[in-house]
Formats: sequence, C-alpha cells, structure tokens
Amino acid sequence: MRVFGKYNIRKTVFLVLAVLWASVIFSFSAKNGGESINESRRAGKLICSIFVQGYNELTEERQYEMAGKIDYPVRKTAHAAEYAVLGLLIAGAVYDSRNKRIYNVMTPYVTGTIYAATDEIHQYFVPGRSCRLTDVFIDSAGVLAGIIIVCVIIMLHHKLPVLRR
Repeated sequence: MRVFGKYNIRKTVFLVLAVLWASVIFSFSAKNGGESINESRRAGKLICSIFVQGYNELTEERQYEMAGKIDYPVRKTAHAAEYAVLGLLIAGAVYDSRNKRIYNVMTPYVTGTIYAATDEIHQYFVPGRSCRLTDVFIDSAGVLAGIIIVCVIIMLHHKLPVLRR
C-alpha cells in the first residue's frame, strides 16, 4: 500500500474525523446533569414547536412540561444518532476492500461499543449523570446503524456505475 495513496488519505481523514467526533461526544458527556437536561429540553421544545400544532401559543410552563414528556426519547435518539455518526466514521477509517467483510464490520462495531462503554463510565464521575448499560446498548445500536449505512453506500458504489465516477 502506498503511503500517500488514495486509500491512506481516505482512512486518515475518516480517522481524524472519528477522533474529533469522539471528542464532541466526550464534551457532551462532560456536561453536568442540569446542563444536559436543559439541552434536552431545548431540543424537546424545538421538536414540539415543529410537530405540535398550537405549541407556541401555550404558556411557558406548559411548553416546558410538554418538552419534558418527550425528554427520554429525545435523549435516547440523540445517543443513537451521535454514535451512528461515530460508527460511520470508524467504518470509513477501517474499510478496505482487501479485508474480510467481518473485519470491516466487527472492528468498527467493537471499537465504537468499547468507546460507548468508556463514555458511560466517564459519565459516572460527572455530577448529576449516571452510568447505564442500556445507554451502551443504545449507543452500540447507533454504531451498527452507521456501519450499515457505510455498507449500503459501498454496495451501491459497486452496483451502480454512476457512483463509480
């Protein structure tokens, strides 16, 4: 393999992006419980304002209450989404057509899942946060979703001539 070949450049770019994204995830996890809840509520309020008719006419207290009701799914969806991006980036860094398919899938999956577990351990030491095995499962499902996206893109690339330009 050439040192500055197209595969090494792609792998390096994906690796750098994966490390940067892991740092973003770490920064989210470093926020204390109050900050984390406030961010989730802001996201919940935004979602409600988009999808709930008449939401903006409700009192501030009622808006906050409604955003609180969707807090759990918003948080878990955010977990899965941020780890899907991580899975996609790790898969992009690892993928090599010369590798066995299982290596191209399992290496990023195990790497992302280990990162998810260490991130949960990190949260254990952040005030107002907790370490939950269920979050590791949700995160690892997100990692897998990102890897599947990469696999679909690679499959389409090989099957559709228009994508090979």
